[in-house]
Amino acid sequence: MSCEVELRKLASLFEGRLSDDHLVVAIDYLDHAENTLALETLCDYLCEEDVALNESEYKELLRLGVMVGADIDAGRFRYLRGLVAAH
Repeated sequence: MSCEVELRKLASLFEGRLSDDHLVVAIDYLDHAENTLALETLCDYLCEEDVALNESEYKELLRLGVMVGADIDAGRFRYLRGLVAAH
């Protein structure tokens, strides 16, 4: 499965937890082959909205972050970890 397909699948997990507008913005980056920007944008929206994550969602965000070359030591990923523990 391509990285783009995996990112689209991941984004779909947050339907109903993120606004459609936020999901459209993140997915639009995928339409332009901006995988890293798409994942970082999705993560930023998850952080902004304090979306509850389960452990497997968090691990998938990290795995795909590594795959696209995102800085997984950045603040957004540390903040996301707290969303797993907080909910």
